[in-house]
Amino acid sequence: RDVVEISENGLIPTLFETDLQAEVDGRRYRGTADRIDGDGKRFRVIDYKSTWGSWKGALDKKVLAMQAHQPPLYLEMASAARQGEPVGVFYYVLEESPELTGAKSIQEFSGAAWAAAREAIWSNIGALAGFMERGEFLAAPDDARGGVCGYCDFHWVCRKAHPATRRRAEDSKIRLA
Repeated sequence: RDVVEISENGLIPTLFETDLQAEVDGRRYRGTADRIDGDGKRFRVIDYKSTWGSWKGALDKKVLAMQAHQPPLYLEMASAARQGEPVGVFYYVLEESPELTGAKSIQEFSGAAWAAAREAIWSNIGALAGFMERGEFLAAPDDARGGVCGYCDFHWVCRKAHPATRRRAEDSKIRLA
């Protein structure tokens, strides 16, 4: 399928495991993209994932709900590296297919969605970065399987199960912005 897409859209793999960086609002961000395809005028970022269960939902919805930050970071950093106009970020999910797991094997966050939501996304990412800089970490009461709480070494001190804290976190304007 990858070969078919390359022939259809003209975006040829040009960079692999490439380090990217950008500065936004005085904060520096850096990361490594699995692959960048381009034609000198446009680009797309390909990120390989082993799984993306159907329980996770669509990537574009997760980004716009501020539950996935990697795609907008990739688009910003690749744009800063002068790769051209962003087509989008595509997760190529290696162990998924609608026939086997019910999940799509390619998840997309488009460049058009990025352009429309860029200001709001960066406002939220900036707010979250500010919290981290101050040592403030938000409770995530809606965290499900595979969510951030699964990676946290401090779950035993977290107050997300405390009813008042949970209610405040669920109603937080930051999480809804």
